[in-house]
Amino acid sequence: MRGFVFRRNDPAVFGVEVLKGKLRQKVTIMNSEGKVVGTVHQIQEEGKSVPEITRGKQAAISVTGPTIGRQINEGDIFYTLLTEVELKTINEKYLSSLSSDDVDLMKEIIETRRKSTPFYGY
Repeated sequence: MRGFVFRRNDPAVFGVEVLKGKLRQKVTIMNSEGKVVGTVHQIQEEGKSVPEITRGKQAAISVTGPTIGRQINEGDIFYTLLTEVELKTINEKYLSSLSSDDVDLMKEIIETRRKSTPFYGY
């Protein structure tokens, strides 16, 4: 979210809005070019720490790794990076239980990651 940078690094703390799916603590995130940005350390909604936020909600997150203005900028879009094992497990066991929105999001994550890692998700 533009205008909601609270700390530039160690960890970077800034405001986000979840456009699709949900965001949890301790997940790795990547940018729209498929490059790893960092790990979500903590999520705070209305001043209280929460384990996750869902679609349409806004919160402040702290991310270990990046510096705002270098690796990330205001207005960037981020995706949760699924490991190869997680992706394979979802495809083999849980694909039928996902909503069509979640399946579309998973395909979008795969396409985004393939920009930097061509064989991701095979």
